[in-house]
This record gives sequence, C-alpha cells and structure tokens, in this order.
Amino acid sequence: MDAIKIKKEPNAMLRPLLPILLFLFCLLPGSPVWADAAMHLETFKLRNRPAVDLMPLLKPFLNPEGAISGQGYKLFIKSTGANLDQIRQIIAELDVALKRLRISISTDTRSFDEQEKQQLQTPSGAEQNSDSPNVQKIIISKGPQHKLTTRVYSTAQRNRQPAAQQVQLLEGQWASINSGYAIPIADRQRNADGTVTETIRYRKLGYGFKVRAHVNGNKVYLTLRPKHEELSSQGGGAIRMQNISTSLTVNLGQWTEIGGMQQLQKKAAKGNYYRTRRQQESEQRMFIKVELLD
Repeated sequence: MDAIKIKKEPNAMLRPLLPILLFLFCLLPGSPVWADAAMHLETFKLRNRPAVDLMPLLKPFLNPEGAISGQGYKLFIKSTGANLDQIRQIIAELDVALKRLRISISTDTRSFDEQEKQQLQTPSGAEQNSDSPNVQKIIISKGPQHKLTTRVYSTAQRNRQPAAQQVQLLEGQWASINSGYAIPIADRQRNADGTVTETIRYRKLGYGFKVRAHVNGNKVYLTLRPKHEELSSQGGGAIRMQNISTSLTVNLGQWTEIGGMQQLQKKAAKGNYYRTRRQQESEQRMFIKVELLD
C-alpha cells in the first residue's frame, strides 16, 4: 500500500512563528507601541494661574516615570504621549480665572462680668503709674508699728473686639482675620527698703481665623482654622494656644452662624499682700458671610 503524502501549506508552517514575529516587531524603534510609551517633554503656557498652584494638583495624574516642574506661568512636563493628552485636558479645566471674594466675620458677644472693688485700707505709699494705659503700679509699704497695709481689688478685662471684620482674597487662597483682648497680670518685686512694688501689666491674647473658600454656583465651601489663646493653668502669665480645623458649606451672600463659644473662666492670683479673684462667664456667637466681588 502506497504511503499517503500530505503536503503542508506555507501558511500553516508560519503560524507557530507569528507570536515571535509580532514580539520582534514591537521591539523595533518605530513601532506604535514604542511611540506611545516614549517620554516626551512639553511646555504648557498658563493664562490665569501660576505654575506653583497647579503642580500639586497635576502630580497625582502624572505617569510614575514622568516629571513636572514650573516657573512663573509655564509648566514643563515630561511624560508619555497618552499621559500628556490627559494632562492637557486637566490643565484646561484648572487654568481658569480665580474669583475675588470678600469674607466678613461678625461677633455678637454677651458678657456677664460682675466686678467688685473693695478697698480695706489705702496704703500710705500707694501710687499709680499713668505713663501707660496698660500698666498700673501699686506700692505696698510698712505702716505704723511695722504693720503691712494691704489692698483687696479686682481688675476688669480690657476688651477691644471689633463688631465685624472683613478681608478680600482669591478663591482657594488662605487669608487671616485676627483680633484680641487684654487681660491683667500682676508682677511683684521686693525693694531694698522693704517695700513691695506691685505692677499690673496687660497681656494681649489673640484669637482669629485662617480661612479658605471655594465657590461652586451659589454654594461656598469653607475651611476654617480658628486660633484662640488663653492663660495657661500653670500661671505666671503663660499662654496656651488652641488650634482646630473645620469645614462647612454656606450660601453665597448670606450670614451663617459658624459656632458658639461658652467660656467659664476662674482666675485667681494669691500673694502675701493681696488676693485677686475673678470669674467671668461669656457666650460668644460668630457669623460669617462670603460675597463675590467679580
């Protein structure tokens, strides 16, 4: 019986080699795969926002092997062709004119502060220093029969809080609104002649806000970082600072209450010659309004 000869077609012989040929073709420098993966350097000219504002926003979308830098209103980006097309679309959305805003903060403070001043005996050597409105000086001296004369007194907080404050800023940028008030702090010094000099100085404590705003239609998204300073419980005039951060949404052009603060302060200063005790309870409400200037 004659053997049957099977004639193989040329295409059937080349089929196993196709994957290898395709792989070798992809390795050629001019292939489309290399063209898409190759790194290119492109310069983007910005119109409205500086490069320093956009670089941190673009980095999350950049190719891991890419690089970005900027100067003035120019961005220099090195990445793949596909990634550069994506970056170009993002820049078109971000490089828009920033809105000019005016932020107003108003306080409505109700304070219940009972002051009581009772002078038991006026010291013979008592005097007040009128050189500065923030300093009082009292000298407690030795009276007859070497008895010490004393004065019991209370001092009121000097409060200088403006009813409202305003600041203008660009959308997305930080601005600060600061204020403060003064409180009395007593210092004692013993003199060479045996007398004691009491100096009451006023220490200014600050409070305020750092605020940033983003506008979307009729809504304003605010980030607030209030700062509040108060006397430390350690005494000696030490200051303790409180910083918090919060976010909220308000309507454009409308007053919105951003919080209430109730304080109960008990401050006592004790010494050999006097004692001052003061208790203050205050309730403070704060309102904010954002207006569009452009």
